[in-house]
Amino acid sequence: MTENGSPGTATRRRVLLGAGAGATVALAGCLGGSASGADNVPVRGDPDADVTLEVYEDMGCPACQNYVQNVFPSVRNQYLDSGRIRYEHRDFVVTGPPARQAANAAREVLERAGDEAFWAFVKTVFDNQSRLGTETPGLFGELAGGIGVEEPSAVTEAGESLAHDSEVDADIQRGESLGVSSTPSFVIDGSTVDGSNLGPEIDQALAEQ
Repeated sequence: MTENGSPGTATRRRVLLGAGAGATVALAGCLGGSASGADNVPVRGDPDADVTLEVYEDMGCPACQNYVQNVFPSVRNQYLDSGRIRYEHRDFVVTGPPARQAANAAREVLERAGDEAFWAFVKTVFDNQSRLGTETPGLFGELAGGIGVEEPSAVTEAGESLAHDSEVDADIQRGESLGVSSTPSFVIDGSTVDGSNLGPEIDQALAEQ
């Protein structure tokens, strides 16, 4: 089993979304060991929506990469573009130091350039996941510059120095308080849900409003 913040080899199978969201992808989840989480939370969709979906991710986790690349587009198309839900990114580092550095670098992008740049940066980190560790922390500045973030060297520095680790740890503590132990994990309105039925779970929460 992979404890929170340390490497390991155990995995488990997960299926996300289900028929309710139009995509089914099998994922090998990364395992980890009433806090409010980080104050500055990256948000997509409608910030004032009645239903909030928190997604706990590790940028070094292959299952999270699979989710972001192959499953998230259906979530975006069905629930975010129409403003039906509030979608929050939460850090939950389980794969080790490079992923923790990536989370800190992403927080620096958020602070400097806002939500849209944050989401673009996270996507490009996942697209370059194989380079984590061997090319970090310099990779972070390269990717930040590629999406137009000014002073990309500051993103590299934030990743290397773990400048936003208190925010990352706040998210991890929140996740643990909600029963999160692996990535990706999903919380709807404060309750963890089965990722294999993510679409139906979201639909049910919307129907109850």
